[in-house]
Order: sequence, then structure tokens, then C-alpha cells
Amino acid sequence: HVVPGAYVAHPDLNRIPLGRVGLAQELANTYAFLASEDASYITGQ
Repeated sequence: HVVPGAYVAHPDLNRIPLGRVGLAQELANTYAFLASEDASYITGQ
């Protein structure tokens, strides 16, 4: 189990441009945007 807010080392952290993995809320916001009409022009290509 991981304590909320605790730092967890990611094996590929040096390959992530922001230098950290995404937070659950950041991912949820992304999913909500992609499912919305605001993302209707995004094709995924």
C-alpha cells in the first residue's frame, strides 16, 4: 500500500518530460476533457 502523498520512485522517471508521474486528479481531468464536446476536434492520430 502507498500512503497518499508519499513519493514513489518510478523506474522510467528520467523518460517523463515533467519529471514525475501524473496524479489521479490530473488523469481524471484529462479523461473528462477527452470525453467532452470540447475535444470533438481531437482524433487521436
